[in-house]
Amino acid sequence: MGSGDVYIKPGTEITFQSAGGTVLITVNASVAAGDGAKSALATLVAGYTDARPDEYRWTCKAFWAASAVVGERLGIFLAEADADGNLDGGVSAGDAAFTDEDGLQNMLFVGNVIVTNATEEQEYASGVVRITSNKVVLVVWNYSVAATMHATATNFEFKLLPTPLNEEA
Repeated sequence: MGSGDVYIKPGTEITFQSAGGTVLITVNASVAAGDGAKSALATLVAGYTDARPDEYRWTCKAFWAASAVVGERLGIFLAEADADGNLDGGVSAGDAAFTDEDGLQNMLFVGNVIVTNATEEQEYASGVVRITSNKVVLVVWNYSVAATMHATATNFEFKLLPTPLNEEA
C-alpha cells in the first residue's frame, strides 16, 4: 500500500426487511402488480454530523409469485428528508402500502430488480447510490403486469452499506 492510496472503509450496514433487520418494510403478496410498499424512517448515521458518508453500495433480493414475466421489474426508490423532515414525493414514514406512483418521480431512483427466469426464484441486484440526506424512507414499486410479490415477506431484503473513502488502509 503506497502513500496517497485511497481505500473504501465500509461502515455499518442498514437492512430493510420485515423482521430481523434495521428498518421495517413488508414486501409480500399485498404488493400486487402496480402497487408499492414503503418503510419506516431510516436514520443512516446515528448522532448525525456533517462528517458522514454520502456513497452507499446497495443490494436487493426480491421474489415474485409464479406469474411474473421475464423482464418485469421492482423499482427501488429513496425518499430523502430535508432539514425540516419533509420527505420527497410527499411520502410519510411507516411500514405500509404505497399507492402514489406519481410521487415516485420526486424520489431518488436507486435501481431495479429484474425478473430473469419465468419460474419462481429469488432475484438479486446491486449497485451504488449517492445519498445526501441522513434520513430516508425506502419505497418499492412492483411494475409487473400481473404478478404479486411472494407471500413470504422474508423473501425481500434491501441493504445499504456506507462506503466512505479512507486514505489509510
